[in-house]
Amino acid sequence: MQLKAGDYLFMEGSFDDHLYIVKKGFLTAERREHGMTQVQWTFEPGSLIGEGSLLENRPHTHAVKASVDSELIALDQNELKETLNKAPNWIVSIVYFLSRRFREAEKKHSQNNMIRALPSLLFILFQSPQKKKYDVKEVVKDLFILTGLRSKEAFSLLKILESLGLFKVFDEQIQSTNTRVIQMLYEALLYRASKKEIPATILSITDQLILNAFIQTTKKNGTIYKGQTAIDTAVFFKTGPRYAHGLRFSLKSLDDLLHKKILTHVAEGSSDFVYGDIDIIVDLLELNRIYPLLDKKLIESP
Repeated sequence: MQLKAGDYLFMEGSFDDHLYIVKKGFLTAERREHGMTQVQWTFEPGSLIGEGSLLENRPHTHAVKASVDSELIALDQNELKETLNKAPNWIVSIVYFLSRRFREAEKKHSQNNMIRALPSLLFILFQSPQKKKYDVKEVVKDLFILTGLRSKEAFSLLKILESLGLFKVFDEQIQSTNTRVIQMLYEALLYRASKKEIPATILSITDQLILNAFIQTTKKNGTIYKGQTAIDTAVFFKTGPRYAHGLRFSLKSLDDLLHKKILTHVAEGSSDFVYGDIDIIVDLLELNRIYPLLDKKLIESP
């Protein structure tokens, strides 16, 4: 089978009942999105093309085009089955095993693309805090321009973030975005990627329990100090444990939160209290709810 440079072997989404072996030449697998073409991988002499579509009756996930004049060997489904029927059973098993492995590798590649594109998507969603709505198609297009992420993968990523409560999608518009939590998540992921460490905003279970107790106790016993929410230290230590599964409160148990300046302790004369920005604390707890779930959902994404 001969292909001239620029000729397509098959198109993305098409079905084919042939397995192709590159005998001579050079071909590329490509996908077209938003008017732009991306080369996914290349095929050289000896490469197999189309085994997933043939063996598992799946549509092609990409188009394949000859970059130079090329020659291929084409085996149709009947020829391949006839060849496999003559082969030992273990060879047949290996062929199907390799096909499944290739599909799994494609899935892993897709997941990795989504993980790499996630910070860029978060950046798009918080860069304009005054913006209340985002057009889904425009976001998907911008994400493709920035990262090359395909539309299908971008929509999957948006669905994951929506399921975590970061925003709602209605009538092809991204609405009700929690801008500060989105920015916190972006910064946490960026820090983790660059420093290979857990970000300071990702808190221990103990610290999360203490902050939840701070929110609950200040609802009844809180006062305002420097525009933030404060509570008498003794009152906090006495009433807080009921909202923290009986955890004993002390200044030592607050060490980490004080060090990170999430809470501040003041002891001056007869005044002894703890204060913090209640809005930031609420968003921090939301970040810590989302953070572990995000990794899980990305790994489980189809």
